[in-house]
Amino acid sequence: MGPPRHLDLEEDRVERWRLAELAAARLSSARARLERLGIIDAEGKLVSRELPPGMLPDSDTTHETGCCVSRPRMMDHRSPDL
Repeated sequence: MGPPRHLDLEEDRVERWRLAELAAARLSSARARLERLGIIDAEGKLVSRELPPGMLPDSDTTHETGCCVSRPRMMDHRSPDL
């Protein structure tokens, strides 16, 4: 026979609380990151509908680090130079 039912309920309550705490921490971290990137303001509202320059498809840098990244370029099979 397993533990009394009230112990199972307590374990469930503790697990739900733990998951809620983890979710809150992840949301807080994501919000702080979006604020650092200038995507949202302190109230959580969008700053702009435009993508930051480092996030545009043709950018050679990442917005977070400003460092160059090697991005694969699609080869144009019609180009005589290739």
